[in-house]
Amino acid sequence: QALEPKNAESMAVVWGDLPSMETIKNQTVDIIADLDINAAGVFKYPITGLPDWTPLAQQVKNSGAGSFHYVGEPTNLGNLVKSLREQGWDGNPIAETNIYDPGYVEAAGAENATGTIIRSVFHPFEEADQWPATKQYMDIVNDNVDGAKIAILGMQSFSAWLLFATAANDCAAD
Repeated sequence: QALEPKNAESMAVVWGDLPSMETIKNQTVDIIADLDINAAGVFKYPITGLPDWTPLAQQVKNSGAGSFHYVGEPTNLGNLVKSLREQGWDGNPIAETNIYDPGYVEAAGAENATGTIIRSVFHPFEEADQWPATKQYMDIVNDNVDGAKIAILGMQSFSAWLLFATAANDCAAD
């Protein structure tokens, strides 16, 4: 709400039709209600994507949503955002960490992806020179995996692995 107060007044939820994503969708709907934000609508799409995102984009735009929370994968969000921008929607997509992926920007186009808010506890790869742990992750992956794809989900896995390795070492030392 603090980043884009006007666009936060009315929020929709767009989600892929998988049971695991339905749980996240339901939690998001509850949070929107708790924050006393106008719920503009809840829109479902097939998780495999749509051949034409225009009808869904029109539904989101016509709902009056200034923003929407997205539950799904990066390429589908990119396709939806591209269609929304083509229709003149200037709101803010809001997504979780998994959307921080080059596939999102490739599908949406950089100019269309601008304004997307991605919730993450990790520092952006573009700022690795300012964050030693992020740079170290990128260097380790690049030095050890041919053709590696640097991705936030990989960094999450790496972080969990380091936590396990640290705990195992501590146990072995005792």
